[in-house]
This record gives sequence, C-alpha cells and structure tokens, in this order.
Amino acid sequence: MPSDWDGCWDSIGVDPEQLDSVLKDLSPAGRRRMKTKYMTDLFPASIIEQRSGLLFVNYFQVDKATSEPKGILLLDLVVWTP
Repeated sequence: MPSDWDGCWDSIGVDPEQLDSVLKDLSPAGRRRMKTKYMTDLFPASIIEQRSGLLFVNYFQVDKATSEPKGILLLDLVVWTP
C-alpha cells in the first residue's frame, strides 16, 4: 500500500502559457501549493531529480527503500474540443 503517489508529465507539445502556474513552481513553497491543489508532487518527466541524477520518469520507477524496479501508470490525457 503506497503512502502517497507522485507524478510526472511530458512537456512535449505543452504550451507553457496554458499550463497551470502551480505546475511551474518547483520551489518548496510552490510544491506545498501543488500538494494542496493536486494532492501530489507533479514534475516534468524530462527534468533531473537532484539527489539521484535520474530523470523523474526514471526516478519514479525505482523503489526508494529497496532500489528494486517498480511499475508506473501512463495516463494519456487528451483535451477534447467539440
């Protein structure tokens, strides 16, 4: 049973002007706002997690306690316009 969940998102094709400003601020205060709004940390998949040196998409695939590989879910969100 996980105690929380983390997420990362692919920035390819994302218009930064359309992106929620909460997702742009990775400072400690920004992350607190992110957790309040989304109940998680959401990082761009292509940036490096500082302690491990791994891209976030790869960092989230390693169990921190055991260093064993773990699965992740891919959610393909499509904006529908009529």
